[in-house]
Amino acid sequence: MSVEAHDAGIEQLQIQRVRDEILPLFARLAAGEEAFFDNPYLGRSRDPLRPEPVMCSVGGGSNERCWQQVRESRRRPHPETLCFPVDCSACPVYKDARPSIVEELGEEFNNMVYLLRRNEEQVRSAMKFTRDLAGSLEDLDLENHRIREEMNIDPLTGLFNRRFLDESLENEIQRCQHRRRHLSLLMLDIDHFKTWNDLHGHLEGDRMLARFGKLLRASIRDYDRAFRFGGEEFVVLFPDTGLEDARAVADRIRLRFEQLVFTLPVSRNCPEGRDSRTISGGVADYRDGLGAMELLELADQALYCAKSSGRNRIENVPLHVVV
Repeated sequence: MSVEAHDAGIEQLQIQRVRDEILPLFARLAAGEEAFFDNPYLGRSRDPLRPEPVMCSVGGGSNERCWQQVRESRRRPHPETLCFPVDCSACPVYKDARPSIVEELGEEFNNMVYLLRRNEEQVRSAMKFTRDLAGSLEDLDLENHRIREEMNIDPLTGLFNRRFLDESLENEIQRCQHRRRHLSLLMLDIDHFKTWNDLHGHLEGDRMLARFGKLLRASIRDYDRAFRFGGEEFVVLFPDTGLEDARAVADRIRLRFEQLVFTLPVSRNCPEGRDSRTISGGVADYRDGLGAMELLELADQALYCAKSSGRNRIENVPLHVVV
C-alpha cells in the first residue's frame, strides 16, 4: 500500500470517528443530556520525566479536567499531572500523548461544555443576586415608606402632623392653580379643652384627643386628609370640594363629637363619672391668588367667629373678607 493510500485511509478513519464519536455529543448536548468525550490518551500517556504512566486527576464521574478543578478551587496545579489552569493542551501528559484530531475536537468539546455550564452557573448566580437585591430594595422601600409615614403621623391621634400639613397644603394649592380645582379647609378646636385638663387631668385630655382623632378619620373620605394642627386644634383638607359641602361634613363631625360621652373616675369635679365636650369649626375655600398661609388664616378667622358666637358651631368667613 502506498503512502498516499495509507494517509487517505487514516483520514477516512478520522472522519468516521468524528461522525461516530464527536457529532453525537452535540446532539446529546442539544437534547439537554449529559455529554462528555472520554479521552483515552489522558489515561495511558506518560510524562517523559517519569517512568510510570501519569493519569489525569479528574475526579470519578465529575466530567471535569484537573485544570478546571484547579481554576475553580484556586489551588496549585495537581502534583502528579503538573497541569496548569489553562486547558489540557498545556498539560505535559496530554502533549506527550500526541492525540489525533478526534481527541483534540473531543477536548475542545469538553472545554466548551465546561465553560457553558460555568456561564450558566454565573447567570443563575447573577439572577439570584438580582432577585435578592430586588427583594432587599423592595423591603428597604417599604421600610422607608413606613418611616416617612411615621414621620408624618401624630402618634397620639393617628392623624397627620403639622409638618405634613404644610407640605400637603402647598401641593393642593398648586393643583388648584394649575387645574382650577376646588379646595376647602376646615379648622376645628375642642371647646374649653383647658378646663377639661384642669378638671380631669392631662391623661384624660390625651384620651379625648385620641378618641377625636379616631372619629375624625372615620368621618372623612379616603382622599381627604386630617391633621393635628397643634394642641386641641385640627385641620381637614377637602380636595375637589366646595365650601358648602365641606361645611356640611364639618357639621356632621361636630354633631358626632357632641354625642360622645367620656367615662371618668368619680370625683368632686365629676360626681356622675361622665362628661362630654363640643367642638367649634371654621371653613374656608380656595380663591384665586391665595397662598397656603392665607387660606389657613381665613379658616382661623372663621373659627374665631364660631368661638365668639357661642361655640359648638361651624362658621365660614364671608366672601368679601380679604386677608
